[in-house]
Amino acid sequence: MVARYCPSYSDVFANRARNNIMESLNDLGPDTPYTNFTQVEPSVEDGLAPQTNCHPLTGWTFAFGTGIASNGAGTNLSYVTGTGTVANRQVTTQASVPLLNGTGQPTGQQIAGATTFTLTSTEENLAARGSSLWAMGGTPSAPLNNQGSQYGFAALRCATDNLNGDNVEFISYPANTTHVVCYAFYVQPPPHSATVTIQKQLAAVQPSGETFDFNGSLSYNPGGAFSLTVPPGTTTAGTDFIRGETLSGDAPWTATEDIPTGYQLTGLACASAGGSTFTYTGSNSGSTVPGGHDGVAIALTAGDHVTCTFTDSLEPSRGELTTHVTMADGSAVPPGVLPDTFNYTVIDPTSSPSTVGNVVTPATQSGGTGLVSLTPGTWSITPQALPAHPGWSYSWVSTLCDINGTVTSFPAGTVSVTVPPAGSGSCAFTNQLTATGSLTVRFTTLGGTGTFGATISSDTGTSLVQAATTTSPGTAVPASGDSTNPLLGAWSINPSIPPITSAGRWVLASTPSCDAGTATNVGEDQLDVNVGTTATANVTCDYIYRLLAPSTLALSKLITGDLGFWTAPVVLAVSCSDGTTASLELDPGQASPAALTPQLSFPLPVTCAVAETSNGVGPTGAVTTTTEVSLDGAPSSMAISALSVGTDTTSQAVAVSVTNDYSQTLAATGTSPSLLLVGLLSLLALSTGAALVVLTRRRARSAQR
Repeated sequence: MVARYCPSYSDVFANRARNNIMESLNDLGPDTPYTNFTQVEPSVEDGLAPQTNCHPLTGWTFAFGTGIASNGAGTNLSYVTGTGTVANRQVTTQASVPLLNGTGQPTGQQIAGATTFTLTSTEENLAARGSSLWAMGGTPSAPLNNQGSQYGFAALRCATDNLNGDNVEFISYPANTTHVVCYAFYVQPPPHSATVTIQKQLAAVQPSGETFDFNGSLSYNPGGAFSLTVPPGTTTAGTDFIRGETLSGDAPWTATEDIPTGYQLTGLACASAGGSTFTYTGSNSGSTVPGGHDGVAIALTAGDHVTCTFTDSLEPSRGELTTHVTMADGSAVPPGVLPDTFNYTVIDPTSSPSTVGNVVTPATQSGGTGLVSLTPGTWSITPQALPAHPGWSYSWVSTLCDINGTVTSFPAGTVSVTVPPAGSGSCAFTNQLTATGSLTVRFTTLGGTGTFGATISSDTGTSLVQAATTTSPGTAVPASGDSTNPLLGAWSINPSIPPITSAGRWVLASTPSCDAGTATNVGEDQLDVNVGTTATANVTCDYIYRLLAPSTLALSKLITGDLGFWTAPVVLAVSCSDGTTASLELDPGQASPAALTPQLSFPLPVTCAVAETSNGVGPTGAVTTTTEVSLDGAPSSMAISALSVGTDTTSQAVAVSVTNDYSQTLAATGTSPSLLLVGLLSLLALSTGAALVVLTRRRARSAQR
């Protein structure tokens, strides 16, 4: 967990989505340098401008939980819930700690303003399920650690660069990763906060939900866009923005209405409870406000609440046809589903037919088209057949028409209304969308069983979580949890695997895949899926994992030769890149071969070195040392000083056998035993007249003594 404070919001990278879920009091700096679900790296966070302007923050506390909620005490910040499940764990940043790599091993570097901790088994299981282990800056009762006068929240990125810029993020672990990093950024000094309410007011009740689009700096959405929808049968809608006070040199906060066709902006007024100032802006022919103003610029004072009301009325002698789309299950319509246009056949009082089309805005699920100069008489309106879309079906369900304030309900089908002289009105057609597309994520395991998770995310911020427990190797198990039936559109699947255990680690047995033409493999295990955008409306995606047993290193020692010259312990020492150390020691006279028990086991690839730190030879002895290395039972040329044990995708069995052969050392001066023997035999030969042939063999000795 790492904390940083920065001179301004513009010094901090935004999260992947710029939207009004962001909880900073001002918009942030450059777009994120990360792609989807890229792991957060200190080299990026601390090494790229403008975040190089930020400084370590020591003594900052983080808390953890299993859920999230909004508006922590005295702030607009989100906070974690379910803290008891993680034993109310809280951690606080220190001056510096060792910087670890993705497998939790020291890099030899330090990281300032940080703290490191190890997950409990409960927390490991939560992280493996995705969107289940949450982190926050501060604590639920004090999201700014009771230092709100000194620091303002800017951004939080945890493990991977998360989608939304709020004060809570979930922790997950990419494949073959056991250590991740979370960064929290704050601004010092922070501005004080204030609230701006933008309210939409209709002069009269409309029979359908009317949507009005706005833009301006108050919204963090791309282009500053936001919308207000007035529900059917009501006249008002509004939204709040919590933003920073306008300091000297700051631009004011702005909001401008995009006046829809068929409407006039007839009123624009702002009120301040605490001294903020505002200026009306713009000049629009669709606005009857003096000066044609359609927007406002607001200079906020600390703690104020400003309310700006935009009032709209239907243009006189005009009518409007609107289309509204609802889901059969009441959920939001996914992006990319609505057809471009909903068309009607309109017959005017002179029996002249025409086709009128509504262009529907996906973000608001509705669209409208004005009918200019409604002439008195009877009008007939019939919705045309809707286009087919893979994975979905449409049906008209109801129509409401308001003619000069009289509202009439019609069943689906042709509508007939009578417009009086100088009349105006509108008809709202509601159609229902039923999804028939679906997404199934399946997990198959080889060599064992386990519980796997899948986080299924859309670019709009929707995140679905599923899990599957395999019970028989080789049998595919569909994941369950949040419903993905029905489903449509573009989604990303990110799996989570069980943590490493003594039984091994899980690796992909093959490239993840979905039904033909529906998915793109991103990186090692992420799948980007299009559901219902091809002839295949029901998509199945498969992940196959193999339990990779730990790699092993076996070590044995054999003693041969004249054991009388073995007078001290023999020691073989092992040291590995993951910090593992071991030794095999034989005392004089101990039986050989002897083996290191148990043999060393490694869930992740390592490099090990074996060295004989004591060869046991006495002062009058010599020793010849030989080594043999095998890899998976076959001879290997690896040096014992640099043994590679295991790979990212395979487990290996490495065995090292070291033999010590002892003998007597020949003195540098004097008669050697072999020459003495030759001399005696020569005398014997002279006395008996026998011939003498002497055969000698020199034993090569190791330089190791």
